[in-house]
Amino acid sequence: MIMLPYTTFDYNSVESLVARNRQTFSYYKERLNNHDRVHVNPEEKGTVNGYWMPTIGFNKMYGIVCEILMEAFAKGNIDARGFFWPLSAWDMFMDRKENIISWSTHERAINLPSYHNIDNEKQGRVISVILIIMNAKR
Repeated sequence: MIMLPYTTFDYNSVESLVARNRQTFSYYKERLNNHDRVHVNPEEKGTVNGYWMPTIGFNKMYGIVCEILMEAFAKGNIDARGFFWPLSAWDMFMDRKENIISWSTHERAINLPSYHNIDNEKQGRVISVILIIMNAKR
């Protein structure tokens, strides 16, 4: 165990944390990945993703943006986080507007709730909100 100021970290719990994150992600993936408007975190062959933040992104042509999702989640008392802005948006980096993929991804992607003890019922509420938005944007 490593002890740092204000925190402790038990390396033995990493495997169970990753397993639980993967289980949470799988629940989202199984219910959302078969829609052509949304995509989930990829896991390339030969890699293992820890899925610390399960993320979904929407195809640009459907007009589903993070702001719409965040408002709908807030109405449903669901806590979620927007996807990260490009690092080049920070003052310490050179602005790279030509990186059009990173500049558009954060507008149409969102990190889904994935706290350690989230259950299927709560994930189902999240999925329901997403499906309502997707159906409204047909």
